[in-house]
Amino acid sequence: MITNFPLDNSKWFYDNTGYYSYLLFRDITENEYKDIEQIIKKNGLKVLHAGFSYRPASNGILYKWFYRISDEKGEHPSQEKIDNIFSTSKITKETKTQGKFKTNIKPNIPIIKQKEDLLEEKLSSIEIELQKITVALDENKRLNERLEHSRKQYDELYKIYEKVQLDLKIKRKKIRKLEEQLLEIQKAVPGTERSSEIIEKLRVENSRLNQEYENKSDELNKYIKTFDSELKDKQKEIDNLLMENTKLQTQLNSLNLKIEQLVKQYSEAHITPEKNVRGKNPNDLFRDMLRVFLPQIDFMPGTIDTLWSEIKDPIEVLQDIRALSTGNIKGKRVEGTHKWFERKDIDYDYRFYYRQCKDGMWKVFIGQKKTQKLDVERLKQEEKIEN
Repeated sequence: MITNFPLDNSKWFYDNTGYYSYLLFRDITENEYKDIEQIIKKNGLKVLHAGFSYRPASNGILYKWFYRISDEKGEHPSQEKIDNIFSTSKITKETKTQGKFKTNIKPNIPIIKQKEDLLEEKLSSIEIELQKITVALDENKRLNERLEHSRKQYDELYKIYEKVQLDLKIKRKKIRKLEEQLLEIQKAVPGTERSSEIIEKLRVENSRLNQEYENKSDELNKYIKTFDSELKDKQKEIDNLLMENTKLQTQLNSLNLKIEQLVKQYSEAHITPEKNVRGKNPNDLFRDMLRVFLPQIDFMPGTIDTLWSEIKDPIEVLQDIRALSTGNIKGKRVEGTHKWFERKDIDYDYRFYYRQCKDGMWKVFIGQKKTQKLDVERLKQEEKIEN
């Protein structure tokens, strides 16, 4: 398997002096450009983005093609590894000079602590878990509502029970009254056929009322006993649901924490390494000019590198950025955020995000379309930090 692609040193350059690592090429064919991408991948490197190069590299030379790359750990690939792939002779980064600029920044400066595609995969997995937990919580909520309805039914039945008990007390009073009447009749007309007849009727009525009382009492007690048992089962079900809800809520909090950690990790990966000496290359000059002429703009890490190295015509974007200070710009609010807006018309592959800070400054970030999902999570996290 071919893992190297020797080229004359004048045809390529490895530039890791900024936020991203770039491999740049000129005087090669389009087929060679495609072959080089495969060679890069066969050497275990990650191609994050590729296309035409529009501005000079840190050595002052304009190349035709660029690859934005990282190693498997998401860091700058070493100069030695790059030389092993493309150089016709083994030379170190400290001695490699092209044009009038010499590279003197140490290799292996961390640029990302975890690969963007891995973060995307983890974020998608967490979102699936969140959806499952949300569905489970909604179902538990519906069950709780049904159980609460059962509680109300029980309260209504208990009221009916109390009413029936009251009716039974009234019937008892009637029975006692009938018994008293029997005794009075027996005393008033003892031994007569008429009194015996009345007494027998009263006894039958008394017996009927007693039996009705007993039947009603048994029926009501049996129903209440059954309902109490059902209610105890429902109460047990409620307790189980509360335990499950607590467990699901804990999982939900844990997943939200994971999302925050991933976004924090992604944000930390976009912190430009400190340099001991101010760079003397066109990229640094471009960066300084933006800070001088747009002092009210806070460019988030990586944005200036993208403007300089990857966007064909950054003038329109810069005009939009300048228009922020006058408020003469319209954008669409980024879903899930409070203050971030976006514009989509940047070379089709990029998104322009912006928001105003409490101190009147404007935060600006330019990200790729393919990493939009993760970029939005990063913007949400950045917004939380300020609040």
